[in-house]
Amino acid sequence: MRYVHAWEFLDDETGEAIPMEELENYTRPFSVKEKEYRDEVYEVVACVTMKNAMSYRYYESYEFVLNDEVFKKDSGTSDIMAYLFDVAPEHILDMQSFLEEYTTDVNPGLDYESKQKYVEEFDEYRNIFLLTGGALCFVVALVGILNFFNTVLTSIYARRREFAVLQSIGMTGRQLKKVLICEGLWYVGITAIASLALCVLTAPVAKQLGNGLAWFFTYRFTVVPVLAVIPIFAVFGAALPLISYRSIAKRTVVERLREGGC
Repeated sequence: MRYVHAWEFLDDETGEAIPMEELENYTRPFSVKEKEYRDEVYEVVACVTMKNAMSYRYYESYEFVLNDEVFKKDSGTSDIMAYLFDVAPEHILDMQSFLEEYTTDVNPGLDYESKQKYVEEFDEYRNIFLLTGGALCFVVALVGILNFFNTVLTSIYARRREFAVLQSIGMTGRQLKKVLICEGLWYVGITAIASLALCVLTAPVAKQLGNGLAWFFTYRFTVVPVLAVIPIFAVFGAALPLISYRSIAKRTVVERLREGGC
């Protein structure tokens, strides 16, 4: 392995060395060459695969794990490229605070990564999906509720003369309310069955898309959200027909019969 202590910058056309003070504003093409260096020979004792959280932080032709004291001695520097260490669970927060203060105020040239930073970054990444998914679910739920309201209201309004006829031949308001509640719950039941069937049918596609989105994604099939909203829609299905009927029942049976025509 070659340790370079000094570099030389040469003009590509003339081959002359470029002074360091002129390099920043130099506009002509130039190349870089080792000026002072020393080669060291090492024996490879093992080939290893580093975990993602323990990567080399170095992306050139050589990726290696070397003893820190040997590296500092051979390279002539007091710094190491990357240093990995464990911290006892009860001292993680203290070490986190120390490293954050040290890399911010004492030595800004250094940086650090910790398990806590990975957790915080992952939480931010997850919150993006939660926010986006929550917004989409809210829009879809709102459209579904409005559509349900429209269906129930339209049905009751269109059948107001039918209700008046039933009441004119002896059906009580209590019986009519019971029929409307059963119809609303029937709508909710059909919707729930269709939603559960759709979840089951789309599960294989969702699993393939979810697992392929990122390496840490694991798809888990669940129908809990569907089951959780069924009672809410059941309340809507029972309450909305009653509210709609009350607005219609303010008019007498005779008025409603005349309103519908013959």
